[in-house]
Formats: sequence, C-alpha cells, structure tokens
Amino acid sequence: MALKLWLSVFGLFLLLHMSASALGSLRGEAGVTVGTLVLAGCLVAQRLVFGEAFRRAAAALGLGRPTAVSLWVALGIGTALLLTIPLFAMATDQRPAMYPGWPALLPGLFAQGGVAEETVFRGYLFGNLRRTHSFWKAAWFSAGVFVAFGRFDEAENLLMEALRGAPDRADLKLQLLDVYLQADNSIAFDELAVAGRDTGGSGSGVTIGSRPESTRTAATRLTSRLHW
Repeated sequence: MALKLWLSVFGLFLLLHMSASALGSLRGEAGVTVGTLVLAGCLVAQRLVFGEAFRRAAAALGLGRPTAVSLWVALGIGTALLLTIPLFAMATDQRPAMYPGWPALLPGLFAQGGVAEETVFRGYLFGNLRRTHSFWKAAWFSAGVFVAFGRFDEAENLLMEALRGAPDRADLKLQLLDVYLQADNSIAFDELAVAGRDTGGSGSGVTIGSRPESTRTAATRLTSRLHW
C-alpha cells in the first residue's frame, strides 16, 4: 500500500505539471482545466489505491462543504495579506504594478495553484499518511516529499504546524533544518540551529548542531530509524 501511495503521488504531480505545461498555464491561464484534471485524478487514485467510493473519496480528500467560520477566517487572512502590498509600497517608496489582465487569471490561479496542489499534497498525500501514522510522523514524511518536489514553503509550513504541537521533537527540527538548507535559507537555518543547539528531542538521541554537515548526518540517521 505504501508503494502504491508514493507512486500515485508521483503520478498526480506529473499530471499537474505536464497538463499545466501542455496548456501553457504558467499563471493559471488554463488553471480551471488543470485543476479539474488533477481533482479527477485524485478521486480516481483514491478509488483505485484505497478502494473508496467516489463520494467517500471526495470527503477523504477534504473536498467537503466549508463551514462559515472557515470562510470568514480565510477572508480575514486573505485581506491581511493583500494589505501588505500597499504597506510594503509605502515603506519602500515603491509603486506596485498589477499583471495585465490579472482579474481574468484569478479563477485559474485559485483552481491550479490553490485547490489542485493542496488536494494532491495535503488532501491525498498527508491525509492518507494520517490513516496509519501519527500527525508528527505524517508531517515528517510529507515534508520530505515537498522538498523532493521543490515545495519548500509547504514543507516549512507543515513542519512548523507539527512543531507547535510537539516543540521538543528533534526529528521534526532536523527535518526543518534540512528544508532551510536545501532552500538556501541561511537566515532561518541559523536561527533554528542556534535555538536548538545542544538540545535533544523526545527519544531521538541526537543533538541539533549549528553546522549543515552535522545536520545532514543526524537527519540521515533519523531517517533510517523511522519505519513504516
């Protein structure tokens, strides 16, 4: 089952990027079509790999009706993010410019960059890992996949979320250090390395050092200890 999950994730990733490339959807120009193809692929994969009916598969992927609270929270966060644009412009004395035809691109960007990608990596991958693993272990494995596919921001967000619930887990900190290392984020790497220097996690038996070499060695050792 584990092999089928990883192969299907790889196949869904290829479907996402190959369809976007074939349709020239760099900025969501054909994002609705790409999103529809990827969502259909996720439903089929959920049906074939886990034997679930399509309605149950949709629920497992997180494609249910959102609550009023979640919509208001999303609206609030989105508004706050948009407000950073004029604030940044004021602080840097820059004049922001919008991409030509940006309103027409919004539906495609939402479908392709939002719904499709989130369904593949969080709904399908992380959701199915949570069936047989703890939240932290599922986050650890998922973050590795995000890094392999160059999704450093998603890996960081998932690991930070896991660390909020288990701040002493050294394996999660090591994985986050490796994300920063591969993303060339030296500032975040140094901050986390200094904060975690000479501290160990729950049962990990390792020390978080401040050098990339020691971090890689410890991360490799931890990976060999985590089993399905």
